[in-house]
Amino acid sequence: MNEAIQKRGLVEVGYCSVVGTHDDTIRFFDQDNWEGSPYLNVWRIYETVNDMPVTGDLDFSVDPTFGFALRDRKQIHTGKSEDITIEFGQLYKDEKPMIRLMVIDHYGHWNFKPAARLIWDFFRHFSRDTETKELRYQ
Repeated sequence: MNEAIQKRGLVEVGYCSVVGTHDDTIRFFDQDNWEGSPYLNVWRIYETVNDMPVTGDLDFSVDPTFGFALRDRKQIHTGKSEDITIEFGQLYKDEKPMIRLMVIDHYGHWNFKPAARLIWDFFRHFSRDTETKELRYQ
């Protein structure tokens, strides 16, 4: 976090996180164990680097999965099983979606092919100006 604070506002970088709620390697948080969550810590680091407001304490009455408000909030049924859905939303800087957070319900710690399309749909809008290195969003 100290390095993120030092770099705050110097560079913008889009970030997409994909997490399984049944991950045995890095446990996804809920309302009883969110403090100190590695996922929440990383999300806060990207908010800091991108000079965005940093998420504070979580409130699961705001959102029962993430504990804070996200824009463009959706749930997608994957067709893999009735229980396996992808929930996602985005954090914006001004009018630019900078961070996409995705949770795969009832899924573990490995790649989930249906999420690849959502990752691409997020990142395909970003590019960098080759001279100024400014992040562009189209």
